[in-house]
Amino acid sequence: MEIGDSFIVDWDMIKGFYSNITKCRFPKREFIIKSFSKSGLSVYFEDNRTNKKCRCSVCSNIEKVKSIGVSSISITKTKIQEERDIKLNKILNGL
Repeated sequence: MEIGDSFIVDWDMIKGFYSNITKCRFPKREFIIKSFSKSGLSVYFEDNRTNKKCRCSVCSNIEKVKSIGVSSISITKTKIQEERDIKLNKILNGL
């Protein structure tokens, strides 16, 4: 796990610990890791959405930079995979 990796929030794991928490309406929304906390137990990410239609604990937070525990996320794409996909798309679209 490093800065630049894409992740989704693991709502099933969170619901296991906190049964009364509101689950997100968009559970497959991807975020990008911007930094780590000093302890390494949390990650910081930006949420630039302006039209927030969800009332879950992540979406309802009004801060632009948000944090969540490392145990509550699932990595979907590493930074290296994302860069490779971008380069491949440039090559294929350039032909």
